[in-house]
Amino acid sequence: MRTSVGLFAFTSLLLCLSCGGASDGSSSPDTTPPPDTSPADVSPGDSSTEEVDTTEPDTTEPDTTEHDTAEHDTAPIIEPDSSEYFLYHTQPQAVPGRFPASACDALTEHHTCVSTAGCGWMRTIKDDGVCRADPIARCLADGECVCDADNFHGQADYNDDLELFVPLSVLWQNMAPRTSSYQGGEDRYTTAIEMESIVDESKANFTSRTDFTYKDLTVHAVDASDATGISNAQGLTLTLKLMPVWDKEPANMGGILFEGLGLTATVTDSQLSIAVDGGATVSVAGENPLTGGLKDYQCNQLALVVPPQGDATVYLGDTTTPLPGVNMASVKSAMESATTPLQVLRVGTLNAKIWDLRLYTQGRQLTAEEIRVLGKRCGNVGDYAIPDGYPDSNERYSWGMGGYKIV
Repeated sequence: MRTSVGLFAFTSLLLCLSCGGASDGSSSPDTTPPPDTSPADVSPGDSSTEEVDTTEPDTTEPDTTEHDTAEHDTAPIIEPDSSEYFLYHTQPQAVPGRFPASACDALTEHHTCVSTAGCGWMRTIKDDGVCRADPIARCLADGECVCDADNFHGQADYNDDLELFVPLSVLWQNMAPRTSSYQGGEDRYTTAIEMESIVDESKANFTSRTDFTYKDLTVHAVDASDATGISNAQGLTLTLKLMPVWDKEPANMGGILFEGLGLTATVTDSQLSIAVDGGATVSVAGENPLTGGLKDYQCNQLALVVPPQGDATVYLGDTTTPLPGVNMASVKSAMESATTPLQVLRVGTLNAKIWDLRLYTQGRQLTAEEIRVLGKRCGNVGDYAIPDGYPDSNERYSWGMGGYKIV
């Protein structure tokens, strides 16, 4: 799906609000945040704000002489005051339909824009595309929007066990409440997007937030002690969702899904395999009834569950594959001997859409049923089928609304 700050940001903002803008004036807008207290609302008829008439009533006969009373026929309207918080966001003195001025405005290349935190690319008719402040990032930073992992399904009680939560469909920063500044904590991990330049990127080849065909995400611990939250855990679970980029060639997925924890997950012709550092490569069974690999018509829910001892298990939906020799001891050994010890994970490059990246630690090992709930919108064969008689011209739209081929 091709998105930018236009259509996709608006849709994602609705999601973020449920998980839980914009103008650019010809002169520099006031970006000072509103005060903590908002003025009390004043409404018509409020006795605390209107003067009380204590004079005696007039009992004389009314004057029936014709007068020009046009300016006296209508009582004045008392308008309620708008809160300063509302005025801060709407900026009524600015030109309607424009984004607030920001450092993003100076970025003229699509790949540079989407790799810069807080910025998003917006398609325009006049300029083919411009970089502007991402309204979702602004909304989350201001605290008006809330976005938690359980809003994408899963157990809300487990949110505090998240070492990493990178939605990707909303933001590509870590939003795990225990290990990030989101919701007032301290950042223990940093994230970065690297994206290659695209030919004629101002006119075509726009990529969605979740499209990893031309980019990768890296996650680094701020300090070596922060990475011990992973290496010293008594069990962990890594989860993410992925699906093909339906409108680009080749149709089959291929590339690196992720590297980290002593593992490299690779996709070849839509078949997933995981190589253990210094060990064997294991082919992972998928839910595609024709190929036994990744589904090409709906999203795939991946989960890697690593126990303290024994063997890890890889889930692709309800299908399981054992990963011999992988446990917390092997994860700790791999992280301590890594050439870049602060890099804990890399996602991409892969011609697929990837989102809802999570790493649960503190011994949290999701069960098969919990993984099923986490990926319940990915569905099985026949789920979310396009209704009979649905117009072919709107096939892509129906996929996006939960059709047989979900975009």
